[in-house]
Amino acid sequence: MPEQYKQRFQVLSAGHGGITGYENPVERYGAVVASHSEIPDRRLTCYLGELIEGGYVVDERPALMGDDAFSISWHCPMLSLKLKDRQVDRCPKPSQLMLFGLQGSFKAMAAARCADESYSGLDSVPLSVWLGYWRKHGARIGQRQGNKIVWEDGEETAIPPFGDRWEVIEDAWREVFEARAA
Repeated sequence: MPEQYKQRFQVLSAGHGGITGYENPVERYGAVVASHSEIPDRRLTCYLGELIEGGYVVDERPALMGDDAFSISWHCPMLSLKLKDRQVDRCPKPSQLMLFGLQGSFKAMAAARCADESYSGLDSVPLSVWLGYWRKHGARIGQRQGNKIVWEDGEETAIPPFGDRWEVIEDAWREVFEARAA
């Protein structure tokens, strides 16, 4: 059997830390489980073939080029493919005991939620709300149509054949700088 892409992601996002792929929720052991994969690679093109037909790709990097990049990331709600349109799963205010047990950036985010009821960085939102957040802040958004990604600005990106995907030589930031220059 020839090698081919495993089309498993409903959403691919590219940020400063790499690529995140979000899979469709499935029922396992009586519960609906949604999973995602963190890929420590900045070459978005190599992973486009793993999107399902109609799946979305969000290149967050253009939105994160300005002085407000930290704020945009800090306040971005989390994507949940389990939620229906316009549903929001607000993070409850963490207790002091819970804060004591947390570590790292999650502890800082939980503390922000305690200090400010409107803080949204730990809330979960459906795809439509999450796409709207990134669109508002200048991310590039596209959708898979056959063997290409059709971006909202009308541009198209061909999905390379599976065997050639690692031969795609691109500077991780080239696409971002070209988009900003246009």
